[in-house]
Amino acid sequence: MGKSKPPKLLTYNIHGFLGRDRRFFPERIVDVLTEVDADILALQEVGPRTPHPFDGYQFFEETLPHNAVAGPTRYTPGGPFGNLLLSKWPVRRHHVLDISVIRHEARSAIIADLETPAGGNIRVIAAHLGLRGWERQRQLMMLNHVIRSSPAGPLLLMGDLNFWRGASRLPLLDRVDVRSLRHPKTFPSHMPMWPLDQIRARPVELLRRLKVVETEAARVASDHLPLMGEVNPQYLTGNTAEGDMEVA
Repeated sequence: MGKSKPPKLLTYNIHGFLGRDRRFFPERIVDVLTEVDADILALQEVGPRTPHPFDGYQFFEETLPHNAVAGPTRYTPGGPFGNLLLSKWPVRRHHVLDISVIRHEARSAIIADLETPAGGNIRVIAAHLGLRGWERQRQLMMLNHVIRSSPAGPLLLMGDLNFWRGASRLPLLDRVDVRSLRHPKTFPSHMPMWPLDQIRARPVELLRRLKVVETEAARVASDHLPLMGEVNPQYLTGNTAEGDMEVA
């Protein structure tokens, strides 16, 4: 029997399906996702940026064969807008945490416990942080609390963390041993200069590879490039203790 492929991760800010060519083109985003064929996807800015009515959450649920956990942060004239977690693995339970900071754009984090193919559990946090430094620090404090309250076992933090500088050293995450192999540049998609998008893990050995998806389609489909990762399957075996989902 051949050796099974390591599970794939993907985090991607899809910019409301609006490409660099200013075209609203949901199917183009699906083409990028299908080519990578990730097992777990954290998507940000799901939903239209125009008044044209379009339910991006329903679109993905009908188009991709994943289990979906929606985390909209607001409702626009065009439809819901925010985060979405997609998983080929069963979702045992989930919670959407409001990490908004007053007088700033609404933000959320999806916290989900997934059942791995080996029968263990993995906790995934999919988030989109704010644009201002002190806002992000407040949000990282909230995520730090979630991580400290999480059960022992593998944990992933995926999303657009919006750190233009200092992405490699985030003390509030380092203190809870949620780290990354490296911090590839993903923004802007036509000439990446900043590592806004990140995949971090506890333990960091859970990750075995990180790579920016730089296909021709990805360079046009959004203003961010997708960040892909691979998981070490050996960290997904066994039964991990279940902690509660209280994260307030």
